[in-house]
Amino acid sequence: MTLLIPPSEAVKAIIADDGSDQPTAGRTVDHGEYDTTSLTPGQYQYAVHRDWIGHWTRWAWAGRQLKKGMRVLEPGCGPESMLLRHIQTNSSIIPSLYVGVDLNRIKFETDRRAKVAAGKDRTCKWADLWPETNFVTDLDKLIDTYGAGTFDRICSFEVYEHITPMIGLAYLDACRVMLADDGQLLLSTPVFNGKKAANHVREYKVDELATILDDRGFEVIDRFGTFASVHDVRRGIREMIEDEAVADGVLEVYERCREFLSDGLLAGMLSPIVPDHSRNCTWLLRKKV
Repeated sequence: MTLLIPPSEAVKAIIADDGSDQPTAGRTVDHGEYDTTSLTPGQYQYAVHRDWIGHWTRWAWAGRQLKKGMRVLEPGCGPESMLLRHIQTNSSIIPSLYVGVDLNRIKFETDRRAKVAAGKDRTCKWADLWPETNFVTDLDKLIDTYGAGTFDRICSFEVYEHITPMIGLAYLDACRVMLADDGQLLLSTPVFNGKKAANHVREYKVDELATILDDRGFEVIDRFGTFASVHDVRRGIREMIEDEAVADGVLEVYERCREFLSDGLLAGMLSPIVPDHSRNCTWLLRKKV
C-alpha cells in the first residue's frame, strides 16, 4: 500500500499494534481488514441510547460546519446515509455537491433508483453516492470524477476504528488528497479505554491519534467529547475546573438534570468540554501549511 509519505518512527510504533491484542467488551469478532457494521435507525428504537443520541448530536454539529454551496465528501457514509438525510432537512446548508462513499450498499441510492424507475424521482440531485466502493483503493476514480483538492468539507464519522492501522494511514492520505487547501476534515472515532467494542478493528488513545494525524499532515483546530459516562464527566469537570465552587455548581446542575433525564441522554451533555475523559471524540482538522 503506497502512502503519500512514509510513516514516522513514532507512528510505526503505534500501528505495530494492529488491534488484535486489544481486549474487547463482549464477544470477539474476526474482522479482516475492514469491519462493515453500522448504526441503523431502528437499532435502539425503544431506548434512549447514548451512542445513538451522541451520533445524532454530532451529525447536527456537522451540519453547522456546512454552508450552502459547499462541496462535501463523506467516505464511509454508511448504508443509511444519516448525515445526508440530516442535510436534506435544512435548506440553508444544501451543498452544491455531496459525495457519499461506502463499502456497503447504500439504501438511499437503492431507493432513488426505484423512484427514478417509477418516474417519481424527488430525491436530491446534488448527491452522488458510490455504493460498494473502497475509498482507498478506488481513490483514482474519485479524483478522475471530481478532481483532487476540491472538497470544502470531508466528514469521517465512526470509520477509523473499523479499519486496520495501515489502511487507516492510507485513508487519511486519501482524505488529504481530496480536501481543499482551506477545507476542513471532521473526524469522529472512539477513544480506547482499555476495552474496544467487539465490532472495532482498532481503537486509539487520544495521544496516539493526535500523533497519527500530525504525521499525515493535519493540524487540530478543535476537539470535542462526543459522549462520556457519568463517572468520567464528574472526574473531567473536577480536573478541568480549578475553582472547586465553580465545579460544584456545574455538577449540581448536572446532577439535578440526572434526577429526570436518562444517563444515555446526559452522556453527551458535558462531554464536549471534557474530551480527555470521553469515550468518543470528534476532531475538527485542517491541512498543515
